[in-house]
Amino acid sequence: MKLTVLSVAYPFAPVDSACVGGAEQVLSHLDAALVRGGHRSIVVAAEGSTPAGTLIATSAPTGLLTDEKRQAVQREHLLNIEHALDRFDVDVIHFHGIDFHEYLPDCGPAALVTLHLPPGWYPPGIFRLERPRTFLHCVSRSQQRACPAAANLLPVIENGVPQLDLPTGVGKRKLALMLGRICPEKNFHAGLDAAARAGVGAILAGCVFPYAEHENYFREQIIPRLSRAARFVGPVDPKRKSRLLAAARCLLVPSIAPETSSLVAMEALAAGTPVIAFRSGALPNIVEHGVTGFLVNDEEEMAAAIAMVDRIDPDICRAIARDRFGLQGMIDKYFAVYRQLASADHGEATEGFRAGENGVFSDAGHTEVYVSERDLSPREMPVVEEVTTTDALERLSQEWSALWAEDMRATPFQSPEWLIPWWRHVGRGTLWVLALRDRLASGRLVGVVPWYVFVEPDTTKRQIFPLGIATTDYLDGVFAAGWEARCVEAALAHLDAHSGRWDECEMPQLRPRSPLLSQPAPTGWTDTMEESDPCPAVALAATPDGPAAPLPRSIVQNLAYYRRRAQRAGLLRAEVAHDGNLQELFEAWFRLHGARWSVRDQAGVLSGEAVRRWHADALPGLLALGALRLHALRLDGKIIAVCHVLASDGRRHERAHYYYLGGFDPEYSALSPGTLLVGHAIDEAVREGADVFDFLRGREAYKYRWGARDRRTYRRRLRHAGANGIGRDAVGNRNSTPNPAQSRHAAAAREP
Repeated sequence: MKLTVLSVAYPFAPVDSACVGGAEQVLSHLDAALVRGGHRSIVVAAEGSTPAGTLIATSAPTGLLTDEKRQAVQREHLLNIEHALDRFDVDVIHFHGIDFHEYLPDCGPAALVTLHLPPGWYPPGIFRLERPRTFLHCVSRSQQRACPAAANLLPVIENGVPQLDLPTGVGKRKLALMLGRICPEKNFHAGLDAAARAGVGAILAGCVFPYAEHENYFREQIIPRLSRAARFVGPVDPKRKSRLLAAARCLLVPSIAPETSSLVAMEALAAGTPVIAFRSGALPNIVEHGVTGFLVNDEEEMAAAIAMVDRIDPDICRAIARDRFGLQGMIDKYFAVYRQLASADHGEATEGFRAGENGVFSDAGHTEVYVSERDLSPREMPVVEEVTTTDALERLSQEWSALWAEDMRATPFQSPEWLIPWWRHVGRGTLWVLALRDRLASGRLVGVVPWYVFVEPDTTKRQIFPLGIATTDYLDGVFAAGWEARCVEAALAHLDAHSGRWDECEMPQLRPRSPLLSQPAPTGWTDTMEESDPCPAVALAATPDGPAAPLPRSIVQNLAYYRRRAQRAGLLRAEVAHDGNLQELFEAWFRLHGARWSVRDQAGVLSGEAVRRWHADALPGLLALGALRLHALRLDGKIIAVCHVLASDGRRHERAHYYYLGGFDPEYSALSPGTLLVGHAIDEAVREGADVFDFLRGREAYKYRWGARDRRTYRRRLRHAGANGIGRDAVGNRNSTPNPAQSRHAAAAREP
């Protein structure tokens, strides 16, 4: 399979033979390997880059890099990427820059992002990107452990280096070498001090990039320490780097950054040169203390270690580097990912990747989007326990609730406090909840996939639906961190083993990073995925004067006008549900929602005794969970509007308030109480530190008046080979749900 790979470099560092960091070096090796293999390699990089493939150059800024210059370069980088996508039939885009999110196209081919730097240096939002077919991976296990729990990560691909073409006849000199970017976190001044304390010469080689902080560090900390014994030689090309590594007594790595890897340490070992490094990030996994070098805590210990490097055998360093850090192994793993993503992109049947023994990729297996640190074995796959009765479901609720609290992706809609009352009162069919347990830890619950089977009227088609369908947004399971892939794989395998009990599995309203999208279907199944209804949401932001919601000017003006009118009409007061007023606010919510729609001769979403019982049952549990925000607006003591909002707590990856449903008294429509109450709910979300106010499913016009923007959701449908014929669409048509009592009826029914 011939590939076309678009590699996107960090736009402020050229990909050339001299002044390159680890990211540029990895890109360069992959680019050269693609060309050697007869593939097409396109590289979007800073001008002055010299890739083996086709270069699309981004202009390099001159002078100090200001925010304005940075943004201009990033805009040009994005235009170059879009130009490449228009010009070439790209299979995979591979991003290497820390600022990749600034020029990540909204759509297009599958994207792979290599995280070369510490996870904390990236904006938190990169771990919950909504762009489909966008995958991140780390370059070391220590880096992966530092990522947010349940981040969407492919298996680790560790960096590799070539066996260096070392010059002959070069003997080791009384010299300590340092290589890399000259910046504060690399801490090279401590290495210069250690070499001086040990009485050996030092050479520092690398680039000083045009950032004020880097130039100040070089001027204030490096230049004063230079002398005839301690020299700075600037950037070096591969040939000169090989000569320096061959001649050096040792390589010093005094970095205080949480290093994700260290190509220069690997290169030193490949040259037979011991490495003395601080215990930062992945360095303890590269340097074997007392075998290939020494791990130290400060410059004093570094100086003492310099005196002991003669104890390290250069041949052992070279052998370990060859076995652990070989370049070809790294290239093979990346190419396996490229092939997999390219195949999936073109809609071909895919088997995915699996992190096999020692983390080696194979072309067979399953896509391991969520991975744990351990290699998988049958003993580590979860046990599937079926929950098929309401009593058994209620017995599971306490464990389920604890697991929900652990799952940092989960919204209140996945909590048992929401879903078990739903099943009690409006669910129909046969319960088929899968509880997944760790067979190695006394049956600890590690996953819940809340499904049921419904036989569609007038057909024999047996459909699996998630609990909460049609009345719930962001339908998903809940999973323990690190267990997502295994749980979904085990759930699909269980469906495969029991294919005689179902025909079609519908999974609507899944967010882009849902684990239920991550695993391929078993062989022979039909697996389709399409966009589902979007969820418009308002991003909340902070200002110099404190937190504020960036609402459109028109809505701010309207709110001020309606508040003045309401205050002239009487005493206006907002409140939120608590134990003392919950029942009163609940009754008002039902009454006002019905009154709102009765003037249109429509029933509204909350019609029906079953729906009333569901919410009456669910609200106390949601309040106890800390998720309920039932807001009310009183005028002279009379409740004139109520809105139901659910909130995710501050520990979640996304702190969100979800607007579920509202109602207001039509008698007071001139005061626009619904608008006033939504404005109050947004203010409260901002006050609580929320990142987003989510209006949930549907493109109703009022949501966009608040400045909301669409957030994608996806629908996945699975069918096994022996399934009965397809009937009508039970999810795409909201009037054709598995239970009419579950439907939200007209989308506009949720308008305040």
